[in-house]
Amino acid sequence: MLHRIVSIESLPGRSLAVEFSDGETLIKDLNEVISRGNLAAPLADPNFLRQVRITERGRSLLWPNGLEFCADALHVQGKKVNQDTLEYA
Repeated sequence: MLHRIVSIESLPGRSLAVEFSDGETLIKDLNEVISRGNLAAPLADPNFLRQVRITERGRSLLWPNGLEFCADALHVQGKKVNQDTLEYA
């Protein structure tokens, strides 16, 4: 199934809440990716992290430096949450 991102929210602790077109909201913790450095290193700055945008057709997330995360990978790697409180379920 091709997942599509409909909204994102930057959360404390270097995480994103990602809502998909199927109605599911998942949390993606970015700390492991940030620790690898390279293009992901700027994500450690909350101001840069918030510059994320959803690409056309919702198939990925993109930052100004070219770092991109695929919607399908985010759906697989994300943790399910209680949508009312955005806490891990």
